[in-house]
Amino acid sequence: MLLPEVLHALQPRDGETYIDGTFGAGGYCAAILAAAPGCCVLAIDRDPEAIAAGKPLAEQYPGRLILRQGP
Repeated sequence: MLLPEVLHALQPRDGETYIDGTFGAGGYCAAILAAAPGCCVLAIDRDPEAIAAGKPLAEQYPGRLILRQGP
């Protein structure tokens, strides 16, 4: 799993905005949001089902996780 390497490379910080262009199941977004309680993530996925499935995660991080369907 690349998650530890991604978090190490990004070093998420409060006040920053990150973009996840392959939201999928939201694991990376959740880890970024948990690592920096004051950051935001814009998550994009082509699959409308992935976006719909991510709504509970967005509710867990109100105003911090923005879900968008698109390429």
